[in-house]
Amino acid sequence: MREGIATGVETFGDFLEAAAWQPADIERTFCHQVGAAHRKLMLESLGLPVERDFVTFPWLGNTGSVALPVTLAIGLHGGHVQPGQRIALLGIGSGINSVMLAVDWRATRLGTPGPCPAWGQA
Repeated sequence: MREGIATGVETFGDFLEAAAWQPADIERTFCHQVGAAHRKLMLESLGLPVERDFVTFPWLGNTGSVALPVTLAIGLHGGHVQPGQRIALLGIGSGINSVMLAVDWRATRLGTPGPCPAWGQA
């Protein structure tokens, strides 16, 4: 976990520089989610508020390489991202690798969020 956090912190510096953002510019995060302790430590290490992170691992578990796209899709479907928000996709994975994507969200083509029968919630 220590090496993954260190890699994430180093990558985050490059991410901020490439996006020309400051941590305060990020309005919503979607992280690769291993567990509660890892998520909390990673976000704290990056100086990002935990309450801005959309979380799915409590009910999906660690979904591995599909964690970011699945969590983003569920967040979009549930209306957790608004047009104009700056969101960060933060991936730190096994083998100590990291990928981060800055998104200046404009609109979704998913349509109006509604009930999600698979989970019984919006």
